Amino acid sequence: MWVLHSLSPQIIQPSISFLPVKHRPSSSINAQQPRNLITNLQSSTKTSIEITNKNPLIQSLCKKGDLKQALQLLSSEPNPTQQTYEQLILSCSIQKSFPDAFYVHRNLLNNGFDQDPFLATKLIDMYSELECVDYARQVFDKIPRRTIFVWNAILRALTLAGYGIEALGLYREMNRIGVPCDRFTHTYALKACVVTESMTLLLKKGKEIHGRILRHGYETHVHIMTTLLDMYAKFGNVLYASYVFDGMPGKNVVSWSAMIACYAKNERPFEALNLFHEMVHEISEFSPNSVTMVNVVQACTVLAALEQGKLMHCYILRRNLDTILPVTSALIALYARCGKLELAQKIFDQMDKRDVVSWNTLISSYGIHGFGMKAVRIFQEMLNRGIKPTAISFVSVLGACSHAGLADVGKRLFDSMVEQHGISPSVEHYASLVDLLGRANRLYEAAKVIQGMKIEPGPKVWGSLLGSCKIHCNVELAERASTQLFKLEPTNAGNYVLLADIYAEARLWDEVKRVKQLLEAQGLQKVSGRSWIEVRRKIYSFMSVDELNPQIEQIHALLVELSGEMKLQGFFPQTKLVLYDLDEKEKERILLGHSEKLAVGFGLINTSKGETIRITKNLRLCEDCHTMTKFITKFTGREIMVRDVNRIHHFRDGVCSCEDYW
Repeated sequence: MWVLHSLSPQIIQPSISFLPVKHRPSSSINAQQPRNLITNLQSSTKTSIEITNKNPLIQSLCKKGDLKQALQLLSSEPNPTQQTYEQLILSCSIQKSFPDAFYVHRNLLNNGFDQDPFLATKLIDMYSELECVDYARQVFDKIPRRTIFVWNAILRALTLAGYGIEALGLYREMNRIGVPCDRFTHTYALKACVVTESMTLLLKKGKEIHGRILRHGYETHVHIMTTLLDMYAKFGNVLYASYVFDGMPGKNVVSWSAMIACYAKNERPFEALNLFHEMVHEISEFSPNSVTMVNVVQACTVLAALEQGKLMHCYILRRNLDTILPVTSALIALYARCGKLELAQKIFDQMDKRDVVSWNTLISSYGIHGFGMKAVRIFQEMLNRGIKPTAISFVSVLGACSHAGLADVGKRLFDSMVEQHGISPSVEHYASLVDLLGRANRLYEAAKVIQGMKIEPGPKVWGSLLGSCKIHCNVELAERASTQLFKLEPTNAGNYVLLADIYAEARLWDEVKRVKQLLEAQGLQKVSGRSWIEVRRKIYSFMSVDELNPQIEQIHALLVELSGEMKLQGFFPQTKLVLYDLDEKEKERILLGHSEKLAVGFGLINTSKGETIRITKNLRLCEDCHTMTKFITKFTGREIMVRDVNRIHHFRDGVCSCEDYW
């Protein structure tokens, strides 16, 4: 429970326990702790005061930002007005001053404004700004006459604080007792749906709110419909989001940006870029803002579309958006993930101001390229400059250690997260640690970490262990991990495929058959491999065993020729990766049909000599594609960059930057 302090030598600690505590305003004063915030405020004795009208001066001082002087005058004003308290409350919010806020609240109650709905709304907003949501709830509970503004204020406060379930409970109560909701009510209720973890239940609740919005005729309000779109986007329901967007009679830059973000963040980068071009070229009255550009740059990043990304960078520069930190961080990520790490570093170095997100982005950028120690040094430099690391900072640096095989360094960083920085490990941190140890073939140590976790491991942690078992072919731990994953993610076909791959590597063919039967019995299908390549500012997509590309015969002929050259030099296809009962020739044909090989072939045919070929893959690069790509770079003298889900591979002169550790 928070310890409150006021300008008087008293400490007040309310007994309310409606919500868990999230923030604790600092205080070095110790005194008795009365029962409740409101009753204590009301019990304070009024002092004798000089009778003079100082309200206009108090209000003027508040507007000028001189809160301390305004409070001194308040103590000698016998009849503060509603407008005076409004300005004082607003000033406390702006200056984030909890002691002054408490003093104003006490004074307000003592002057008979305890049942003023207007000021109750302002108090709720103030406590929300001060991140004291349980006090906001106390103010709400003490008001018998609750206007729609009071209801909306508490819904907003709860939602901003992350208490979506509580906010939806009040929204349900409003509907039960017949409080007429307005567009703000529905907006806050929609936002409440996406700030909690019970995603399935809350998507259903969001759809119910959608129905109420339509029944009350709010579908013409662009703000509420944009919030509805954003809700569906955050649940990953792109179809519903697009229905809402297409049906909006009026759109603004926020709604366009929200739909672009929906596509970009739900693995639909092509649609995000197409919608951006439609917005710019066909809807001339809307000028993209910084939020739009962050999401468009992220879409380019997903596709490793360097040339498209450069165009977006120029667009950003022309509109002077390059000084906005989220935009700059997005550009750092773009260039790093397109293989241009030196450009990413240059943008970072030229920044006048950096926040922790900028540092995190640079750390992860070096990490995915395999420069683990460089990432660790950047992390240390960030600490030396007084930047407080976040939970994401540790996810980034642990991931960098994992890609570079720095198991001991990563373990020390994990321990320092709690001991030195007071950050409790989340599932993501444990998953990173398990991955770190597992990749380094310290699988039983990784399993011991899982056993000692104080929180539920979840699929990310068990998935990290299973992935490491695939690298080192550990059947025992793979079976343990997959047993948990089958319970947690019964419809995730990837877990079954990984286990089957491990059994195949161990030549346990009966077990391979059993897992495949389980997969088929549940009607699950393996995620198809997909790769992208950008050639002359156009993005081309390839699926495994793709026969639709007009150049497919030419691509196949080139790949067959290269495969033949490989065999002459003693390299043979790794047909063990094909888990079907087929002859060797058919297995080789399937391997040559992998999407990344098709993309490489397309790149060799359609790019100039000396031009780097850049490819993005939606899955982990397989061993056979890795080996063949190394050979192609040596045989053709070309440089190839492949970004898979784990890291970036730079192939040059028959060698990969990952040193076969990925």
